[in-house]
Amino acid sequence: MTGRDVLQDLRKMNTEIEALREQITLARQEAEGLRSMEMSDMPHGGASPDMGDALARLADLQRTRYDLTVERMVRREQAMLVIAKLDKSEHRTVLMMRYILGKSWDEIVDAMHYAYSGIFKLHGRALSNFDKEWSKVEFDL
Repeated sequence: MTGRDVLQDLRKMNTEIEALREQITLARQEAEGLRSMEMSDMPHGGASPDMGDALARLADLQRTRYDLTVERMVRREQAMLVIAKLDKSEHRTVLMMRYILGKSWDEIVDAMHYAYSGIFKLHGRALSNFDKEWSKVEFDL
């Protein structure tokens, strides 16, 4: 796995964790809705959804999110160690903002006071240097 792959995976993990967070919120709301249906004294017609299934689904989602969050923490720490080895502060900054902090290109351009074309060139050079440094270290992935 190249250094570029690791950085891209970090961004994808952030997106996936956020999606899981939303799924957990929805599953929690559904489970609470089932609980209130079970607790009401309204007559029931037909089969009702099972509260145990809803809670099991919620627990599975939470475990998946936990596992992915731990994996992201490990990868982020590894990436930060390599980023810290880069010589130029601009390279460290653009990579930290984009991949560790998850900033958009607009936010990076504003914060670093570069034109978009300048940021993209800087980012390309920073990625090349990151790849070189990444290839020198060994991490268990």
